[in-house]
Amino acid sequence: MLYGSLMILAVSALLGVLSFNAYWHYEKVANRFYSEVTYMRQHVRELMAQNESILTGFSAFLVGSRVADIYATRTYAQRMLDRYPHILMFEVAQRVDGDHLEPFTSYLKEQGINPPRIWSFNYEEGIFEHSIDHDGEAFPVIFIEPRTESSQLGLDINSIEFVHSVVQRFGKSDQLLMTEPFELLDGETAIVMMQGVNVSGSDVPRYVSLLVIKAEQLIPNALKEKGWDFLLRSKDGNGDQFDLLRTETLSDESSWFPELMAVDNIRLTDFELSLEIKQQLTIDDFDWVYILGITILMVIFPIFVIIMYRVHQGIEKQNSLKRQELYQLANFDNLTGLANRFHFEDFGSRILATVKRNKSHAALFFIDLNGFKLVNDKLGHSVGDIVLKRVAETLLDNVRQGDIVARIGGDEFAILSDQIPNLQSLMSMLNKIREAIDNMEINEINECKISGSVGFSYTEYHGYDLAELLKTADNSMYGEKQEHYKNS
Repeated sequence: MLYGSLMILAVSALLGVLSFNAYWHYEKVANRFYSEVTYMRQHVRELMAQNESILTGFSAFLVGSRVADIYATRTYAQRMLDRYPHILMFEVAQRVDGDHLEPFTSYLKEQGINPPRIWSFNYEEGIFEHSIDHDGEAFPVIFIEPRTESSQLGLDINSIEFVHSVVQRFGKSDQLLMTEPFELLDGETAIVMMQGVNVSGSDVPRYVSLLVIKAEQLIPNALKEKGWDFLLRSKDGNGDQFDLLRTETLSDESSWFPELMAVDNIRLTDFELSLEIKQQLTIDDFDWVYILGITILMVIFPIFVIIMYRVHQGIEKQNSLKRQELYQLANFDNLTGLANRFHFEDFGSRILATVKRNKSHAALFFIDLNGFKLVNDKLGHSVGDIVLKRVAETLLDNVRQGDIVARIGGDEFAILSDQIPNLQSLMSMLNKIREAIDNMEINEINECKISGSVGFSYTEYHGYDLAELLKTADNSMYGEKQEHYKNS
């Protein structure tokens, strides 16, 4: 009886420890699930924000060029397609009615379509000619990139059922709208994002810019491999909502195992995305050998478990540090710690898009050092590096919080400052930057004198395109540098 009682006690203790470890392993699986969901949410948020920025930039380009140069538009689109492989196509459609056939006909003739015609589409008749006099207003496509054999310039996008309801919601604002997913001829699923482009000041847009993106790219590859259930739903400012992506792979085969689910809302400029991810746990998700091994270790070697945990913690910390180092190397200058040109262009474009949307103004300053080559030639590159670091510190000390400072060349720096209400504020900041550089005290350069030629551009006069602002500021700086050489 005594041995029987001891056996029952031992078995009960073992089962208790086994149950505890099974529960602990479940928590581990759940934590891994939520950690990966966070990454997936970030992937969706960044990709959709990127698509908004690309479409807004394309629309801004069309406004700036007034859609006058088809070839310049094609060059711009090709550059974006090379940079962002998840984009399938750029398109531009023009609002055409009886009083506005031009410049539609000119655009199509320029691309070898003569005579220019407007086409409509329905599933019964296919593609047929659209009569403005008889059928009324249309939104024919005037630009497609990349152009394929199946491309149909002149096709009225308003005649396509899933696009029609979206086109009807265009007003005077630059709101971004999105269609429901649709299947392409090759079986791939795509989504069209659209934005009205108003170049005439009318109450309705004269043009519509369209961005066709691969829907499958919204799902990270890691999620595809895992086979989890995924639901991404879009809701715009008008309250219209629909499913962007839905995958259903779960079955009732192992329904007695718990189900993990994460629901999150991702707020973008003109959309709110609802993200839902589910994982139905199965017997394969639990490492039973591991659970039994940990059970034994908990009974015999508890200290060894603590050591393993600490080693794991150290590895995770090292991986985190490596990821931070890689991010730093990719986005910031190694010598000065300032943003590099890539980070400046990426972050600056988003700032300018926000500034434009808020109808405020920003200024861009382009700084080139005078006398820096003499320092390098006479005192060596190590002293030149000291000068560059000191200039970076000086610029950071003389800008406002939120302004972005970047080193974009050897001795070239740029500053993008938003919330600049007028030219008086701009000139005040310009003089402050110039005086700060001129008054630097650097003991290592002895008799050599370092100063800065500072050029600027202003969105009120030069637009909101970052490349144009950089070019204008560079030209302004070059003029000042010539005056410096004349007077030195």
